[in-house]
Amino acid sequence: MERLSRLGPLIGKGASACVYQHPDRQEHVVKILRSRPHLFAQEEAVLRQLPDYPGLCQCLETVMIEDDGQSYPGFVFPVYGKLDLNTNYLNSIGSLQVVASATLALIVAHQRGIVHRDIKTENLMCLSDGTIVLIDFGSAGKAGEIKPRSGTPGYKAPEVLLGQAIDQRADIFSLGVVLYELIIEENPLFPQFEGNSPSDIRGNLRFFWNEVAQLGKPLDPLIKKMTAFEKEDRFRGAAETYLAIIRTLYLLNRRTRRS
Repeated sequence: MERLSRLGPLIGKGASACVYQHPDRQEHVVKILRSRPHLFAQEEAVLRQLPDYPGLCQCLETVMIEDDGQSYPGFVFPVYGKLDLNTNYLNSIGSLQVVASATLALIVAHQRGIVHRDIKTENLMCLSDGTIVLIDFGSAGKAGEIKPRSGTPGYKAPEVLLGQAIDQRADIFSLGVVLYELIIEENPLFPQFEGNSPSDIRGNLRFFWNEVAQLGKPLDPLIKKMTAFEKEDRFRGAAETYLAIIRTLYLLNRRTRRS
């Protein structure tokens, strides 16, 4: 394992991780879990299970960072670009295309038994050729596990908030919120989606669905099914979700050609 005695500028900071520019390579970044280093082994195990797929982040190597007399393990990733929400994805068709690409990545991850658990707009990045990449598997785990603190408020599925076991359909819920957010540039579930009882959560979802209804068909039924309160009422998995998104794209494109 390579040892680094310095890091480049801080690029981003989350609840448990910091991302820095690699000190010697402009095309790479270093992610370290400075506040929660004990989670390194957990994330490393998940990353090792991910196949070499363009839509999934790829850990290039692990490193040890020496800083202030302490050592922190870290991951080296390629530099990914942020989605440019101001130019490319403000229309429904562009947003659906982004989410369709993310859904394909989820199909691959779910086939390995991995649930991402923290799907959100900030975790969808892109390559220079426009390929959408799903990043940050720090909260990921196996289906059936209970991790009530995993995920980001505003994107968490009801079963996560209720402390129940989750499966791949929790990712589908979060992706439905992302789709709506890409279209209208705001997340109406954040920060209100903090209810700790089924009635609170249902109330927040009713507010969200009322907002979704303003999009009309075919987006309204798609997003409502993706974000159903009961996971049994959502799409059964990422593959079924992808087919529904492609059908919605077809309907929107046909409407555009007619108008």
